[in-house]
Amino acid sequence: MALEEPMLGQPGQGQRPGVVDVVKAFLPVGFLSFGGTAANMAMFLKMFVEELKWIDKTHYAELLGLVQSLPGASAAQILLCSTTMATGSPVCGILALLFFMIPGAVVMAILGTHLGGSSSSMLHQYQIQLQPLEAAIGCVAIALVSGGTWELGNKLVTDKLTKGLWLITCLACFASVSLPGLNAVLTLGCLVLSAVVALLVYPTQDQEQEKLAITVDATMAEVGISKLAGHLLFWSGWILLAVIFLWPLFGELPPILALIAPYYRVGCLVFGGGPVVIPLLLFQLVSSGAMSTQEFSLGFAIVQLMPGPMFNLSAFCGALHGGFYSALLCWAAMSLPGITMALGALPFYAELRREDRIRRALKGVNAAAAGLMGAALLLLWTTIVGTSTPRVCIALVFTGAEQIFKIKAYWLVLAGLAFGLGAMYLDIQL
Repeated sequence: MALEEPMLGQPGQGQRPGVVDVVKAFLPVGFLSFGGTAANMAMFLKMFVEELKWIDKTHYAELLGLVQSLPGASAAQILLCSTTMATGSPVCGILALLFFMIPGAVVMAILGTHLGGSSSSMLHQYQIQLQPLEAAIGCVAIALVSGGTWELGNKLVTDKLTKGLWLITCLACFASVSLPGLNAVLTLGCLVLSAVVALLVYPTQDQEQEKLAITVDATMAEVGISKLAGHLLFWSGWILLAVIFLWPLFGELPPILALIAPYYRVGCLVFGGGPVVIPLLLFQLVSSGAMSTQEFSLGFAIVQLMPGPMFNLSAFCGALHGGFYSALLCWAAMSLPGITMALGALPFYAELRREDRIRRALKGVNAAAAGLMGAALLLLWTTIVGTSTPRVCIALVFTGAEQIFKIKAYWLVLAGLAFGLGAMYLDIQL
């Protein structure tokens, strides 16, 4: 396996990034990370690899494979893990995560509180009015994801085996997107199958190559989390989930646990984030009577227009009937399980990836991770663009601007916002 060129955060580049570097890099990210899970992961790829040069594409793809195999918000987890890996500090990772999540969550909570008590007809009218802005942001997301898919594909899909694994993962995950349970199983299955196939096919490294590879990875393995802390962080989420499931067998749940239970179950059981969380959360909340389908639909429309992860929808849902206090509890309940599990898995991943067998298996995982990005691009195109001629043109314009002129992600986002707001003002339906 060819060695990567040393980058900032790796041996040979001096001191690793610290808190000040994280603040400078990610303070504005929570205000610019529009477009949903896939667009955010593509944006982070450009930030970490091309702009900050904190990690390389291979590390990013490996971390993408890791977070896709864990429950939780994938975009938030990839930011958390990448920052922690590059800095060697979970504090820096959590700081970057908060910069990413909090602005959108606060806006969603404010809107949920404001709209609480509104009639169904008024909620439907709001949703219609937001349609042009939603379409413009979606087209920007397509441009960002196409760039990320191209970058990962060029780097990681280089031979017949990886091309085959990429194609299988892409098609399987795209074809099953309408069935969230099956989609989660196939996502995990493709990652595991790709790892096994790559392990069996690729030859063992010679000892000299392996020594050099271990030297390159030595610093990256220091993530500031001990194995004991990793176990505690990883398993604590599952323990609380068991408590929430078992408590009703012996008595009624306390009010706080009853409030957060649907959100916590989703946070523990949703793999991949993004569109997968929506039908599961809809089922949990509507079936329990916590909110109506109309209220949920408006929240889904709004969260797609907000920066940050799709999981911020929980702040809107909680605030709609319970105000800011309920929004905070519901948001934390859905977000924390994936965060603690990702941090808990990180020290074991960082150590294991230095072993030759793991490194060979990760070549397959990397190809599957690139395939997941391809599936996300196909999903975005079919759901946002479809057969609409105006949206096709808008998406191609933004994609061309990103690919040909290398316009930075935040300028594309601002352009999409301006275009969408202009269409809303002129009452143009895209």
